Amino acid sequence: AHERVMYEKILAALQARDAARQPLLDPLVVDLAPEEMAAFEKSREELAAVGFEIDPFAPQAVAVRAVPA
Repeated sequence: AHERVMYEKILAALQARDAARQPLLDPLVVDLAPEEMAAFEKSREELAAVGFEIDPFAPQAVAVRAVPA
């Protein structure tokens, strides 16, 4: 039931284009495999729409700066 409630909140935020974000004090750097980096590039806009702030950091890494609240 909790997952359904969270899913409905995410859908509402997507429709309203108003995703609340929680900035991280220190960015979380995540190393990605080439296919994971390609998937990130493909879904970057969708991740931003739900509240993630993720920037490329290195050729095969990203920096997560904010997550959905």
